[in-house]
Amino acid sequence: MEIGYKLLLLRKKFNYSQEYIAENIGISQSTYSRLESDRTILKGYLLKRFCDFYNIPLSYFLLDTNYIIPKDREALSKKLQDKERLIHQLEEEISDLMNEVNILKSKLFTET
Repeated sequence: MEIGYKLLLLRKKFNYSQEYIAENIGISQSTYSRLESDRTILKGYLLKRFCDFYNIPLSYFLLDTNYIIPKDREALSKKLQDKERLIHQLEEEISDLMNEVNILKSKLFTET
């Protein structure tokens, strides 16, 4: 699969316009259009920008793999933040419980 076609698939998957991607990558829309249609060779520094923009590995472009790209990165990012927040809350609760256990143990052993 050609790199230009992979760029097209990514753009369609995220429902982005050529203008939006070009602006975020730092190129003109016409340059992006030529990249997507494989009329221009994608330089390495631009390839890195695309990988960073879509948060995907370089292997997506270079290998014939069916790398799964999340459809909605913002939703996944929010879900991850929610899970991390929950873990932090649970860690605080565990710490509080451990402190209570230690206090009870010390009382138990000092009262005998």
